[in-house]
Amino acid sequence: MEQYYAKKPWLHTYPEWLPKTLPLPRESVLDRFENSALKYPDEPCIYYFDTMLRYKDVRDMAGALAASLEKIGVNKGDRVLLWMQNIPQVAIATLAAWMRGAAVVPANPMYTVKDIQYLIRDCSPKVVFCQDEIYHPDIADDNLPVILTSPLDLLNPNREIPEQLKEVHKNIPRQTLDFMSLIHTPGNAQDVPIKPEPLIPRYGATFTVASITVYIALLNHPESGNFNLSSLIKAYSGGAPVSPGTVEKIKNVLGLTIYNVYGLTESTSPATITPVGLTGPVDMESGALSVGLIIPGVEAWIVDVDDPEKILPPGQAGELAIQGPSITGGYWAKPEETAHAIKNGRFFTGDVAKIDENGWCFIVDRKKDQINVSGYKVWPRDVEDVLYQHHGVKEAAVVGIQDPYRGETVKAFVALTDACKGKVTPEELIAFCKGRMAAFKYPRIVEIIDEVPKTPTGKFLRRVLKKEP
Repeated sequence: MEQYYAKKPWLHTYPEWLPKTLPLPRESVLDRFENSALKYPDEPCIYYFDTMLRYKDVRDMAGALAASLEKIGVNKGDRVLLWMQNIPQVAIATLAAWMRGAAVVPANPMYTVKDIQYLIRDCSPKVVFCQDEIYHPDIADDNLPVILTSPLDLLNPNREIPEQLKEVHKNIPRQTLDFMSLIHTPGNAQDVPIKPEPLIPRYGATFTVASITVYIALLNHPESGNFNLSSLIKAYSGGAPVSPGTVEKIKNVLGLTIYNVYGLTESTSPATITPVGLTGPVDMESGALSVGLIIPGVEAWIVDVDDPEKILPPGQAGELAIQGPSITGGYWAKPEETAHAIKNGRFFTGDVAKIDENGWCFIVDRKKDQINVSGYKVWPRDVEDVLYQHHGVKEAAVVGIQDPYRGETVKAFVALTDACKGKVTPEELIAFCKGRMAAFKYPRIVEIIDEVPKTPTGKFLRRVLKKEP
């Protein structure tokens, strides 16, 4: 089987325009940005509400901020912690840190103070960039400068504050530094003409990556049938399983073709991708939509879940292992975790997957999410894909719960579409699944909820559901 994967069967399925190998870049992302700033200084770099920042503006602000970081003592190899929402300051601070040769440590803006304190102890940053709304004095001390910024910063002062920020008030405590005092504010930030249409048609956006829950939210919007998304020719989804039925609905209602991708923090980029123009197949056994083909330059294997030395044949489910220049070499200051996850240069993802004879990859489930029902293996994804076939199901998340007879039993948490709320019952959904699944697989318990709990990136929080009584 080793020889089978050495031949990289996915290469034969690549479209003609996709190269089978990619040379390692000699330039960094910072180099690429600098080149763009030189070539296109007056072209739009960032749109932020009704303000447009040019490449020159962003380059100047990042350069000034880098000079301030030098005074603080940020040097090559140091860490810079970013604790902000998705605002332009994230890009500017990232560029500034790279200009100093520092590593950026991005932190989820929904983290608690306790979470941030752990990260500070773990990575020992030289400075923290923080949004003023989530700042807490407990994260600062005399040896750790904190630079605060507000979503109001960088807005065009000649424009009315956007509706989304009307409740925001800038607050920079005395013991912190003000982001705006460390940069050269662009004196000629461009006005963006205010038009009534939504952002995608306004700017002619052609590319986006979003979790499937974002597309589902668009799909369930009361005006979804009137959206103009024709410019969006590259709509990718990753981070959570994608149901084939949902993709079909999005195509029919929104006119969007969803291209599925798969990657991890440890892969630093997609490990698989569905090339534009190709349609990923559906695995007949699991019902999973393919997450695409292994990307150029990456090698992949499917190994036995219990015996990683045993490589499995095409079409058989096992743990996905990957190797390539984009895959991490290890975890920061965690040698045991590194040794467990990376063996002989191969990173073991913890995801159960298949690769068929044409090289299409299918993610069946997470290894740790497997449900053991009387000795039978049940993957939550199998049950969820059946539930999504029901016309009333908007979201479905399946977990295993303790059962005195079976060891574990299958429980489904279901959020209904607005049209079916109060009409579809748990008993109906159980019967629906029972008629379409093996006896040990269908859910014995279905709980109707308003919404499946998710991470900020749209992934289902199964651990939260498992704690539900």
